[in-house]
Amino acid sequence: MLSVNVDDAVYPLVIRAGGGSPRDTLSVLDQLLAGAEGNHVTYQRALATRRPAVLTLKDVQRVPGSALARIWQAEGYRVMVAVPLLRPDGPLGVAAASYRHDRAFTSEQLATMQRAAALWTTEALTADLLPRVVQFAREQEVRARMSEAIEANA
Repeated sequence: MLSVNVDDAVYPLVIRAGGGSPRDTLSVLDQLLAGAEGNHVTYQRALATRRPAVLTLKDVQRVPGSALARIWQAEGYRVMVAVPLLRPDGPLGVAAASYRHDRAFTSEQLATMQRAAALWTTEALTADLLPRVVQFAREQEVRARMSEAIEANA
């Protein structure tokens, strides 16, 4: 029997992605389990599913040491909708919209964001922007590490 570990923070994302339908929720979980890397489903992997994810401040705070949680608290964000940008061979990134007040999203709004994300991905790949996006992401990661190092030494 195959055993797969699932991070606790994944379950609220799966439930929301199911949109209130037990069948859809189980389908999302099944997809995550089937795509588990090394018999482990991480929070980051769950965010890279094909469906939009609505995150709340509580969801973000469940990940210990989360830089995202620190940013949210500093900026006063309460809710974010994240839509994966996917290319045929895997995730390209995530498009996100953050809000400073509690908010619910309709299925139509989430579908619109999903269509927009698909268009953005197509445009990015067509325009060969991927190398620039990857370079930008690397630069942001370096800046974040430098900031953390400075904060740790302060």
